[in-house]
Amino acid sequence: MSFDQATPSEANEAIERARRSRGENALSYEVALPALGPDEFLTQRVLPKLAYFLDCRGVKPPASGGVFISLFSPAGLHFVDAGPVVQKLAEARSLTLAEVFRRYGADGAGDPPLLGG
Repeated sequence: MSFDQATPSEANEAIERARRSRGENALSYEVALPALGPDEFLTQRVLPKLAYFLDCRGVKPPASGGVFISLFSPAGLHFVDAGPVVQKLAEARSLTLAEVFRRYGADGAGDPPLLGG
């Protein structure tokens, strides 16, 4: 899924190279992945914010619209296109892309209330 990798110490140069490789209007969405609970972090914290960001830019996954994720992890810096990431995270939560954007898009309603809450 990653289209490039780098070490965190070369992040600025690597992100710029990734931007150039993706085109004039490419944009990096930076995510620092925690060592503990990375899956939950991605599905619960990153997915809603990333969906909102993409929706505000008019990007509809699985397209990426020039947006890529600069994912800082304990294993290094990885670059992935945003659209497929949203699609995978939606699948991990058993959500359709339409439901992701209904909940978290620019006009999103958020997560449904929990029973007994």
